[in-house]
Amino acid sequence: MISRSLRRAPAAISRGAGLRMKTLLGSVESRPQLMNAFPKLPISSLEQTRGFKIPQIEVSSPRGIRLLRMSRKVGLGLALFYVVGSASVLFLYFQETSKSDGVQKIPGDWPFNVKTLVREGVNSEMDNKFDHALKCYKLAIEELTTIKQEDGTRTPVEDLSDKSQDWLGGYSDLLIRYARIEELYDNSEKAKAALLASENIPWGMTELKSVASIQLGKYALAEKDPKAESYFVNAVKVVATPRMKAYFAEGPNQDLHKAILISDPALEVSSKLVNQNDGKPTGEGITSQLYNASIELGKFYAATGNYPRALEVFLSTLRSIRRKREPEGRSRERIPDPDCFEARTMSYLSEVLWAADKSKREDAVTWAEGAFSEAHPLSNTTVECGLCATMVLENLAKMYASLALPEEVENCKKRLDEVHTPMTNVNEEWSVADLFSLKEQR
Repeated sequence: MISRSLRRAPAAISRGAGLRMKTLLGSVESRPQLMNAFPKLPISSLEQTRGFKIPQIEVSSPRGIRLLRMSRKVGLGLALFYVVGSASVLFLYFQETSKSDGVQKIPGDWPFNVKTLVREGVNSEMDNKFDHALKCYKLAIEELTTIKQEDGTRTPVEDLSDKSQDWLGGYSDLLIRYARIEELYDNSEKAKAALLASENIPWGMTELKSVASIQLGKYALAEKDPKAESYFVNAVKVVATPRMKAYFAEGPNQDLHKAILISDPALEVSSKLVNQNDGKPTGEGITSQLYNASIELGKFYAATGNYPRALEVFLSTLRSIRRKREPEGRSRERIPDPDCFEARTMSYLSEVLWAADKSKREDAVTWAEGAFSEAHPLSNTTVECGLCATMVLENLAKMYASLALPEEVENCKKRLDEVHTPMTNVNEEWSVADLFSLKEQR
């Protein structure tokens, strides 16, 4: 019976019927598998249907096996190399991008090549590679302000008024950065033209706007232009804190320049202007550029012989700096001053006292000695403090010579030999520093 059933099994399976078999637990019907219902295609047919053929490598000799394994390892190594290399390139790109974007805002509607040039220029500027930064800025300005023709020549763009505020603000920042380096290389005409062009654009970084106003004020002062004071005042205005702006908004005239001129005495306005955090020693909203602009304003008044106004600006600035440096919380240490604002202000105070009143020359010497004591601890690790300490000692030597104190003059010379100003700040990257000040210090 079993043999007859097995002989009929192929016919039953072909008709879709199952195979019923008797077991100890009863009869069981076995259905055919689905794959068995379809004919098997040869591998070559599958390869032809897919459109490609992959020949199977068959190696029997030991040497061939070693070569095959070695080739696989080499392939994996190359793949790993490309993956790691690509990841490293992307990491470095984003690192450089974040480094420059933290200093300079890049407009989104700029062309990609301009974004790349500006980022490269900013990074080079922070690394003190001013030659390369200048080339990048020149190319970026050319790309933004000219159109390339079919014959390869470039024609200037006649109108930029259709550009967005971000576009124009970034262009203004680019002009100021370009002008700073041109001035550093004594190309004052090119620098002034770029700064005047940026002045007509109301958008851009306030810090750079303040830097531009200071330099335009220096040009105006050298040319004896009466607009010089307005430039220095505007340098303070653009970086003013919200409380400062609110103070000037309280008066009948909201213009900062006129508010300073109509106030008498100068102490009232300059104290409100710079030392605006009375009763609030946290220095909220005060930036480094605000102190730079305030110091430059005092230097302007000193250069024009307005010593009372200069004295009050420096005193109010120093008061604000000291309050900002007060210890926080339970700490007894003062907040560091890597920009050497306090020592620089004290040094300028000593110069004003020396020039303003002969009866206060001893006070001037005291202020100068205090400035050196403040700058000297960081003079060998910080550029600003080293330059300030050098300037103070040179002034002290002249003061002591005028007071007929030769021993003190020799002491100043000995201390001057101990000051070694570094080329760059130690343990600190070059920030968005004022290159115009750097030129003066050179």
